[in-house]
Amino acid sequence: MKILAVSAVAALVAVSAVAGPVQQGLYEVHVGANWDVAYDGYDKFPPIQAGLGYYFSDNLQAGGFITFSKKNADSFWGVDDVWGLGIFGEYCFVGDDALVPYVSATLQMLDGSAQDDDTVFVFSAAAGAKFFFLPTVALFGQVNFNAATDEVFDFDRNWLIKSDSVTGSGETTDVSVSAGVRVVLW
Repeated sequence: MKILAVSAVAALVAVSAVAGPVQQGLYEVHVGANWDVAYDGYDKFPPIQAGLGYYFSDNLQAGGFITFSKKNADSFWGVDDVWGLGIFGEYCFVGDDALVPYVSATLQMLDGSAQDDDTVFVFSAAAGAKFFFLPTVALFGQVNFNAATDEVFDFDRNWLIKSDSVTGSGETTDVSVSAGVRVVLW
């Protein structure tokens, strides 16, 4: 099995003969998931994310995204769904190969349907890389440093909550890891 995995990675590297396209006028679609480093209580799946970006300049992309997650029954949002809507900006450091490192910043609004006052804003700064295993298809991974407008990250209880008298106080900062697929559209 290990030989098969190593062979697959070698084949992906061999197929990637050109650098990833990060040029003005291109669109990029991405889908992925976001795993909170301190949170181990994902009920069904980690928060998923889908977005669309536009390269308005070489190496510089801006766009929007949506997120969706099901929270643990003991979270602030109860068993309800949590939706997010956000914007992002990204700068790519382009080299001569298929690995494209980048930095990005996002601003998103998270909202659950359990209560009227459960909207939270989260700012994130991230560093990551895209690996183009095909000329327009890449795998990506990034580390996110998150800061929220409320104490929504509760590391002692290991779930995302909004601070109240029952659960006590949480944290306003967090670290998470994202991974997924990106496709550049011509």
